[in-house]
Amino acid sequence: MTATGIKLSGESLMKATGEVMAIADTFEESLLKAVRGAEIGLDSLDLPRLASKSDEEIEQLLHTVTDERLFVLYEAVKRGIAKAPQQII
Repeated sequence: MTATGIKLSGESLMKATGEVMAIADTFEESLLKAVRGAEIGLDSLDLPRLASKSDEEIEQLLHTVTDERLFVLYEAVKRGIAKAPQQII
């Protein structure tokens, strides 16, 4: 139990965000090496759960700042729905 009287389960309350260092000959190689090094179970920018999202949902997700935004951008580019960078931000 914490000082505020809240009983905690055995689960962590914070999720650490890791950093990766990925040195390679090209930006593309470095990016993919970083994805693999992040230990998130992916070896490419394809995030499987995004495949079931509609184009409208992907466009909306482009405006949401999350740790998955790069994967969303990749999905949008694959579908041909990515906006110009100044329109995404």
